[in-house]
Amino acid sequence: MDASGGYTIKSNNSNVVSVVNEQLYGVGVGKTTVTITYQSQEYTLNVTVIKSRVSATQTISIKSCEASSTLADQGQYSYDVNHLFDEDNSTCWCEGADGYGIGETITVTFDETTELINFVIQNGYQSSTTNYETNGRAKVLEFTFDDGSETITIDDSGVNSADEYTFSESHITNNVVITIKDVYEGTKYTDTCITEIEFNAD
Repeated sequence: MDASGGYTIKSNNSNVVSVVNEQLYGVGVGKTTVTITYQSQEYTLNVTVIKSRVSATQTISIKSCEASSTLADQGQYSYDVNHLFDEDNSTCWCEGADGYGIGETITVTFDETTELINFVIQNGYQSSTTNYETNGRAKVLEFTFDDGSETITIDDSGVNSADEYTFSESHITNNVVITIKDVYEGTKYTDTCITEIEFNAD
Protein backbone atom coordinates (compact mmCIF):
# COMPACT_ATOMS: atom_id res chain seq x y z
CA MET A 1 0.00 0.00 0.00
CA ASP A 2 1.44 3.38 -0.91
CA ALA A 3 1.23 6.71 0.89
CA SER A 4 -2.00 7.63 -0.91
CA GLY A 5 -3.76 4.49 0.30
CA GLY A 6 -3.46 2.64 -3.01
CA TYR A 7 -1.81 -0.56 -4.13
CA THR A 8 1.09 -1.52 -6.36
CA ILE A 9 -0.39 -1.51 -9.87
CA LYS A 10 1.72 -1.63 -13.02
CA SER A 11 0.36 0.45 -15.91
CA ASN A 12 1.74 2.85 -18.48
CA ASN A 13 -1.15 5.21 -17.79
CA SER A 14 -0.98 7.08 -14.49
CA ASN A 15 -4.64 8.16 -14.73
CA VAL A 16 -5.80 4.54 -14.84
CA VAL A 17 -3.61 3.71 -11.87
CA SER A 18 -5.09 6.60 -9.88
CA VAL A 19 -8.68 5.51 -10.54
CA VAL A 20 -7.96 1.88 -9.67
CA ASN A 21 -6.18 2.95 -6.48
CA GLU A 22 -9.26 4.84 -5.34
CA GLN A 23 -11.53 1.84 -5.89
CA LEU A 24 -9.17 -0.59 -4.18
CA TYR A 25 -8.77 1.49 -1.02
CA GLY A 26 -9.64 -0.78 1.90
CA VAL A 27 -9.48 -4.03 -0.10
CA GLY A 28 -7.38 -6.90 1.23
CA VAL A 29 -4.96 -9.19 -0.58
CA GLY A 30 -6.55 -11.39 -3.23
CA LYS A 31 -8.45 -11.25 -6.52
CA THR A 32 -11.16 -8.68 -7.15
CA THR A 33 -12.94 -6.93 -10.03
CA VAL A 34 -12.77 -3.20 -10.68
CA THR A 35 -14.94 -1.25 -13.15
CA ILE A 36 -13.58 2.11 -14.27
CA THR A 37 -14.63 4.77 -16.75
CA TYR A 38 -11.77 6.29 -18.69
CA GLN A 39 -12.07 8.63 -21.70
CA SER A 40 -15.83 7.96 -21.84
CA GLN A 41 -15.33 4.21 -22.09
CA GLU A 42 -16.07 1.67 -19.37
CA TYR A 43 -13.54 -1.03 -18.57
CA THR A 44 -13.84 -4.03 -16.26
CA LEU A 45 -10.49 -5.14 -14.86
CA ASN A 46 -9.63 -8.35 -13.03
CA VAL A 47 -7.12 -7.26 -10.40
CA THR A 48 -4.96 -9.28 -8.03
CA VAL A 49 -3.90 -7.29 -4.98
CA ILE A 50 -0.49 -8.62 -3.98
CA LYS A 51 0.22 -6.31 -1.05
CA SER A 52 -2.17 -4.56 1.28
CA ARG A 53 -2.38 -3.16 4.78
CA VAL A 54 -5.86 -4.69 5.05
CA SER A 55 -6.03 -8.30 6.23
CA ALA A 56 -8.79 -10.77 7.01
CA THR A 57 -7.96 -10.40 10.69
CA GLN A 58 -9.12 -8.60 13.79
CA THR A 59 -7.02 -6.10 15.70
CA ILE A 60 -6.10 -7.29 19.18
CA SER A 61 -7.08 -5.08 22.09
CA ILE A 62 -4.15 -3.99 24.27
CA LYS A 63 -4.43 -4.21 28.07
CA SER A 64 -1.08 -2.67 28.94
CA CYS A 65 2.32 -1.84 27.51
CA GLU A 66 5.66 -1.30 29.23
CA ALA A 67 9.14 -0.47 27.96
CA SER A 68 12.51 -1.25 29.53
CA SER A 69 13.50 2.36 28.89
CA THR A 70 11.99 5.54 27.44
CA LEU A 71 13.63 8.73 26.27
CA ALA A 72 12.96 11.62 28.66
CA ASP A 73 10.49 14.26 27.54
CA GLN A 74 12.02 16.96 25.35
CA GLY A 75 10.05 20.10 26.17
CA GLN A 76 6.49 19.51 24.96
CA TYR A 77 7.42 16.24 23.24
CA SER A 78 6.83 12.91 24.97
CA TYR A 79 8.10 9.49 23.83
CA ASP A 80 5.92 7.30 26.05
CA VAL A 81 5.53 3.67 24.99
CA ASN A 82 1.75 4.08 24.81
CA HIS A 83 2.27 6.26 21.74
CA LEU A 84 2.73 2.96 19.88
CA PHE A 85 -1.05 2.48 20.01
CA ASP A 86 -2.43 6.02 19.78
CA GLU A 87 -2.94 6.00 15.97
CA ASP A 88 -1.08 9.30 15.74
CA ASN A 89 1.87 9.57 13.35
CA SER A 90 3.09 12.74 15.04
CA THR A 91 4.07 10.75 18.16
CA CYS A 92 6.35 7.78 18.73
CA TRP A 93 8.00 5.62 21.36
CA CYS A 94 11.74 6.13 21.72
CA GLU A 95 14.05 4.01 23.86
CA GLY A 96 16.07 5.83 26.49
CA ALA A 97 19.17 3.67 26.86
CA ASP A 98 22.71 4.62 25.92
CA GLY A 99 23.46 4.11 22.25
CA TYR A 100 20.85 2.73 19.87
CA GLY A 101 19.00 0.67 22.45
CA ILE A 102 20.11 -2.81 21.37
CA GLY A 103 18.53 -5.21 23.87
CA GLU A 104 15.79 -2.81 24.99
CA THR A 105 12.33 -4.33 25.20
CA ILE A 106 8.64 -3.53 24.85
CA THR A 107 6.21 -5.81 26.72
CA VAL A 108 2.65 -5.83 25.38
CA THR A 109 -0.13 -7.57 27.32
CA PHE A 110 -3.44 -8.30 25.59
CA ASP A 111 -6.91 -8.24 27.15
CA GLU A 112 -7.14 -12.01 26.71
CA THR A 113 -5.19 -14.97 25.39
CA THR A 114 -5.39 -14.90 21.61
CA GLU A 115 -4.02 -16.50 18.45
CA LEU A 116 -1.59 -13.95 17.06
CA ILE A 117 -0.87 -14.16 13.33
CA ASN A 118 0.69 -10.89 12.16
CA PHE A 119 1.49 -7.27 12.91
CA VAL A 120 1.69 -3.92 11.13
CA ILE A 121 4.51 -1.56 12.07
CA GLN A 122 5.21 2.08 11.30
CA ASN A 123 8.93 2.14 11.85
CA GLY A 124 10.98 5.09 13.02
CA TYR A 125 9.78 8.57 13.96
CA GLN A 126 7.33 9.32 11.16
CA SER A 127 6.24 12.84 12.07
CA SER A 128 8.53 14.16 9.31
CA THR A 129 11.18 12.99 6.86
CA THR A 130 13.82 14.78 8.94
CA ASN A 131 12.78 13.06 12.16
CA TYR A 132 12.67 9.71 10.38
CA GLU A 133 16.16 10.01 8.93
CA THR A 134 17.96 11.63 11.86
CA ASN A 135 16.77 9.05 14.42
CA GLY A 136 17.38 5.31 14.52
CA ARG A 137 14.81 2.78 13.25
CA ALA A 138 14.27 -0.85 14.18
CA LYS A 139 16.01 -3.29 11.82
CA VAL A 140 15.73 -6.66 13.59
CA LEU A 141 13.11 -7.38 16.25
CA GLU A 142 12.72 -10.52 18.33
CA PHE A 143 9.15 -11.40 19.36
CA THR A 144 8.80 -13.67 22.39
CA PHE A 145 5.38 -15.27 23.02
CA ASP A 146 4.02 -17.68 25.61
CA ASP A 147 4.70 -20.51 23.14
CA GLY A 148 8.03 -19.53 21.56
CA SER A 149 9.79 -16.73 19.71
CA GLU A 150 10.51 -15.39 16.23
CA THR A 151 13.05 -12.90 14.88
CA ILE A 152 11.96 -10.64 12.02
CA THR A 153 13.89 -8.14 9.89
CA ILE A 154 11.97 -4.89 9.46
CA ASP A 155 12.09 -2.82 6.27
CA ASP A 156 13.46 0.71 6.30
CA SER A 157 10.56 1.96 4.18
CA GLY A 158 10.68 5.66 4.96
CA VAL A 159 8.22 8.19 6.27
CA ASN A 160 4.47 7.62 5.70
CA SER A 161 5.01 3.87 5.50
CA ALA A 162 3.36 0.94 7.24
CA ASP A 163 4.56 -2.63 6.69
CA GLU A 164 2.77 -5.87 7.52
CA TYR A 165 4.61 -9.01 8.62
CA THR A 166 3.11 -12.45 9.09
CA PHE A 167 4.65 -14.78 11.65
CA SER A 168 5.91 -18.14 10.35
CA GLU A 169 3.20 -19.74 12.49
CA SER A 170 0.38 -18.45 14.67
CA HIS A 171 1.13 -17.99 18.38
CA ILE A 172 -1.35 -18.53 21.19
CA THR A 173 -0.29 -16.02 23.80
CA ASN A 174 -1.40 -13.49 26.36
CA ASN A 175 1.52 -11.16 25.77
CA VAL A 176 4.52 -10.50 23.57
CA VAL A 177 7.96 -9.14 24.45
CA ILE A 178 9.62 -7.24 21.60
CA THR A 179 13.42 -6.96 21.80
CA ILE A 180 15.52 -4.65 19.62
CA LYS A 181 18.28 -6.80 18.13
CA ASP A 182 19.61 -4.45 15.44
CA VAL A 183 18.85 -0.97 14.08
CA TYR A 184 19.16 1.33 11.09
CA GLU A 185 21.30 4.16 12.43
CA GLY A 186 20.10 7.75 12.32
CA THR A 187 22.11 10.49 10.68
CA LYS A 188 22.17 12.62 13.85
CA TYR A 189 20.75 10.93 16.96
CA THR A 190 21.43 7.56 18.61
CA ASP A 191 17.78 7.12 19.61
CA THR A 192 15.73 4.28 18.11
CA CYS A 193 12.07 5.07 17.51
CA ILE A 194 8.88 3.27 16.49
CA THR A 195 5.74 5.23 15.64
CA GLU A 196 2.96 2.63 15.67
CA ILE A 197 2.46 -1.12 15.96
CA GLU A 198 -0.72 -3.15 15.56
CA PHE A 199 -1.19 -6.86 16.31
CA ASN A 200 -3.79 -8.98 14.54
CA ALA A 201 -5.52 -12.23 15.45
CA ASP A 202 -7.10 -14.86 13.23
